[in-house]
Amino acid sequence: PNEIVVKSPPVNNPHAVVVAVGLNGQQFTKDKTLHFTDPENTFHYYENPTIYDFSPDEGLSNGGSEILIRGRGFQPTKYENGTFIKTPVYVRMLERGTR
Repeated sequence: PNEIVVKSPPVNNPHAVVVAVGLNGQQFTKDKTLHFTDPENTFHYYENPTIYDFSPDEGLSNGGSEILIRGRGFQPTKYENGTFIKTPVYVRMLERGTR
């Protein structure tokens, strides 16, 4: 196969880690950069976001309402070549009384 799927293990402190694959547990891919992060072999852990507040607290049933969410742990805004790039946000709406 040309790809594998794995699940990241939990960490105590969010940080960047080097990703490598080893079939025998001793020789790993990217051995020359195993101890250095670079765009090709780095996975970034981040904190779980926490929501403090949001507004408005109601909107139209056909959707499209813009909602301002305040909290911490959101990913920083990205800039590339001086251009602002919006970071995608994935939201799941729950019915009242559900978790």
